[in-house]
Amino acid sequence: MMTLMHSLRVTALLAVTCLGQTVYSAPLFIDASVDLTRLKIADENAVGDSTTDSSEAVQAAIDYLAKNPDGGSLIFGPGVYRVGGLSVKPGVKIIGADRQQTIFRAANKGIMFEMEGGELHNFTAYGTPESASSGEFWRVGTGGVGKGGSAWTSHIIRVGNTPTMIAKDVVISNVSAKECRYDCLYTRGSQNLRVLDCEFDRAGRNLISMVGNDENFLISSCRFGSLWGLYHSDIEPNQGQFVRDGAFVNCEFDGRHAGDMNTDTWGAMFTLSGEEKLENRNISVIGCTFRDISVRVRGIFPEMQFLYNPQLGKFVKVRTNPTGELRDATIRGNDFGTTQKPMKNISYGVTFTGKSTFENNTPTSANDTKITSKSHDSQWKEDHPRAVKAKGSATQTSQKPVPKTDP
Repeated sequence: MMTLMHSLRVTALLAVTCLGQTVYSAPLFIDASVDLTRLKIADENAVGDSTTDSSEAVQAAIDYLAKNPDGGSLIFGPGVYRVGGLSVKPGVKIIGADRQQTIFRAANKGIMFEMEGGELHNFTAYGTPESASSGEFWRVGTGGVGKGGSAWTSHIIRVGNTPTMIAKDVVISNVSAKECRYDCLYTRGSQNLRVLDCEFDRAGRNLISMVGNDENFLISSCRFGSLWGLYHSDIEPNQGQFVRDGAFVNCEFDGRHAGDMNTDTWGAMFTLSGEEKLENRNISVIGCTFRDISVRVRGIFPEMQFLYNPQLGKFVKVRTNPTGELRDATIRGNDFGTTQKPMKNISYGVTFTGKSTFENNTPTSANDTKITSKSHDSQWKEDHPRAVKAKGSATQTSQKPVPKTDP
């Protein structure tokens, strides 16, 4: 009886030559530790010894699979693989054994996984190069950008690179992404993104940033941890771009350990940034738990739905922002605060306008929140950062820490 890996390698070899071209009969399955030399894809196989830089070999395998019309999977067994600067192409799946057994660590200071398409499954990725700079030895760095920290990698995962590239149908599941200079998950041009059962923690800047153009996304059953350098999470598209038509479902936004390991405390916010053309819109937050995390509103953000969240944070507008408005929002079935400590006031400075509705929330006083028919600030203009080219391979945004004024 053939072993599973042997059968996968047999599948990888199912090719025939027709008129001098290779034609594949099915999606390919390649064992990164064995088949790269066997199939003459690379001079070396990927080596999970925590020391060898396998970036070149892994990229060669990704490119090989991308040429197959039906794509394929690159399988990584147990081990610690050093990689960086990988471009994952449409149709290619990177699959580990599980989060505990398959580990990726930084081999350079670029983006670890740049998703042009494709999928990531079943592994943990650290932006630090070794265990001596990881875990309890991780250093966040300074300036909200991980300066002087222990991480090498800029972003663990970047999805898309608008306007030059929109990544479509990317799937990320059962992945832990931790310890980066900037953001653990950075979306910058995606359609139909799915992020499922993942964990993001220990970021020099933000655990997640969505900077546009991103639409029709689902982020479900994910945990966003407590350790960051600037903000917990940030939906803030670059100037002239948008984030819209998406949902966060059954996620945990955890700020209970903010400040540990010299991390930031003020940015304990799930930030929603509107823009003057009102292109940022229609995002649902369903069944999520906010542990010591507020919902910050910058500018005007239409058509937000907060539905049946068992623990929802306070809506806040910080004093440095002239406007914080949710227009045509639906706030239904949420518990604000905890059962032991329900909120007396669910909003600080945020206005609710248009056809906004409050229904079946706890405390019941939340359902009496004042709604006005018109915006308080029709002259509001966006103040979002422009995209800039940072040193190295990662395109960043010109985010600067806001003054640390209490809301």
